[in-house]
Amino acid sequence: MKVKGVLRILGVVAILFLSGCATGRLVEPTPEELSAVSQFKKKVAVVDISDQGSQVRGIREIAISSLESSLSRQFDLIERRRIGEVFAERDLVSTENTQRIAELGRLLGADYLIFGSAACSFSEPRLKNIWSKDKKDRFYGTVWEEQDIESEVAIRIVDVSSGQVVFADKRDSSVTKKSDELKFDNRPAFDAILRGGYRGHGWRRIGHFSGLGKVDSSLVAQGLEEAIGDFRGSLTEIFPYKGEILQKISETKVLVNLGSAYGIKPGDKLAVYAPGSAIVDPKTGLSINQRTPAILLTVEEVSSGISCIARGRAADISALEIGTSVSTSRGSQN
Repeated sequence: MKVKGVLRILGVVAILFLSGCATGRLVEPTPEELSAVSQFKKKVAVVDISDQGSQVRGIREIAISSLESSLSRQFDLIERRRIGEVFAERDLVSTENTQRIAELGRLLGADYLIFGSAACSFSEPRLKNIWSKDKKDRFYGTVWEEQDIESEVAIRIVDVSSGQVVFADKRDSSVTKKSDELKFDNRPAFDAILRGGYRGHGWRRIGHFSGLGKVDSSLVAQGLEEAIGDFRGSLTEIFPYKGEILQKISETKVLVNLGSAYGIKPGDKLAVYAPGSAIVDPKTGLSINQRTPAILLTVEEVSSGISCIARGRAADISALEIGTSVSTSRGSQN
């Protein structure tokens, strides 16, 4: 009996453990799912990201690639090859030309065009140190150099139909490189290196991305990716996706028809708005007031490319009905 009891307890623990592991799961979309949801996505072309003015030149392509990767789930991106073909056919240069926005958008079949800039710079190296003594009064010290790699990315999103800029902002990030570490077991040598302002062998000014070493190039790419990743929240607000409640799974969980093919991730918020909470301008059809969601749900698990499991308070879930509309935006809704 005791053995059976122990086994029963272990079984329950295993189930709970596996359930916990499942939380936060993200299932990647299938090609069929990506194709099916493309009709609901805005078509976007990343026309150009300039690196003019950047201390590290040659980062244009990696910035474009990172931006396209970040936007690929939220938008239907026009292929780089197609953009290049149109520019070649029309003898265009890769700079923003507001007078030709409509023409370029029509040729590309895009709803929006994205232009921007990217810049990276290396700070002056700074000397860092730490030291301590053990119980026997033996000295241990470490000296190293640090250098920041600063990245800034700015983008402008232009509506092809109107020629207006619907989004313009910039994001920045800082990645720190640690190098040339020296260890000491005596205080005089440690102090001497500090007085001399130790400069290691790895610090040098770089003019082009292709001249960077493996570590530096990886850090530059990381910085650009972090800066670009910060745009996601704002773009989700401006270009929201709408779904609906498909099923109540439990007292606190519902199944929603929004998944990884839309760029949904565990931890994302889904908003449910009370009917009639928006004041609509009769001339434009746009919301005048900033609505506050009646209910906020948190995506707990992305179960497929077109579905997710969202969690909320039991009282809120009980008030929801099958077919209730949800949105990825927590701001005003048009």
